[in-house]
Amino acid sequence: MTMKPSRTHPLPARGFSLIELMVAVGLLGVIVLALYAMFDQTQKALRGASGQADVMEGARAALGLVTRDIEEAGAAGVPNGPNFLTHVSAKANLIENQTLLFQEHQPVLQDVFGIKNVGDHRWQVFGYFIASEDSAVVAVKPPVGTLYRYEDRDYRSMVNGDLRTSSSNTPIQFVTRGSLGSSVLQRNLITKPGALGSDPTHRLNNSARVLDGVVNFRVTAYDTIGRPIDLVYPTNSLPAPDGATRYPPLTRTRILKGLVTDVIYADTAMPAYVEVELDTLEPRLLEQFRALPPDIKIRNRYLTNHLGQIQSFRQRIPIRSSFR
Repeated sequence: MTMKPSRTHPLPARGFSLIELMVAVGLLGVIVLALYAMFDQTQKALRGASGQADVMEGARAALGLVTRDIEEAGAAGVPNGPNFLTHVSAKANLIENQTLLFQEHQPVLQDVFGIKNVGDHRWQVFGYFIASEDSAVVAVKPPVGTLYRYEDRDYRSMVNGDLRTSSSNTPIQFVTRGSLGSSVLQRNLITKPGALGSDPTHRLNNSARVLDGVVNFRVTAYDTIGRPIDLVYPTNSLPAPDGATRYPPLTRTRILKGLVTDVIYADTAMPAYVEVELDTLEPRLLEQFRALPPDIKIRNRYLTNHLGQIQSFRQRIPIRSSFR
């Protein structure tokens, strides 16, 4: 008698239990969250690097312009005629309020103007100043301003002694030869640009925006032996080169609580070196700053909490003509 093999029936398919599904979903959620966190951090790093690159590119380009102009600055050698000047754009009391917040050094928003030689007794004025980002003729409201470049391109005809103007919209050249040299320098370097409190409306058509988000633009001058030309600099050691008694070649005015707001170099006086410090905000930080209420304390506190996002640049620039 033969025996038939028994039939084997496959076991019925068994699905995942509820606990297994919950564990799998939980693990998958953890993985997704971890991947999202990594992606978010990568995006933030890329945005931060992009913002820093933008700031560094813009600031370096601006500093390159400043360097090129200041290197070419010179002294006309005209008795009582100004050659170079620095001026504080912001009010001293507002700057002092920032001293308690910025621990490293006191931020300053300054202007610098000078002349450069373009031929035999022929000169052109250049300048860099801080104003509101809304307009070159609106005074800056600390702690943030916009850097502008000034170059007189007024094409209108003028009759002022031996003053020479251009016939087209090109930089004006003026001559300093003759008895009107001092007044020509005074008019073109100080009065027309409005550098020392004069009517600044001439700036509007002769200025170009260079850089937004500037929190510090400091111009420090040095003599040939490396001494900073500051509040205690011995101006008595700089007599007129011909021994005459007249307007001193270096004047410092409006000294308020240790801050020299205006320095004028005249005659043959010029600094030997100029050190320029430029601190700027990253674009994203600048946009957030603009959205804040117009309260100086709030804005200063905001910048204090984001000092790591303020990019600093410094350049020491030699000048061809200097104190002799």
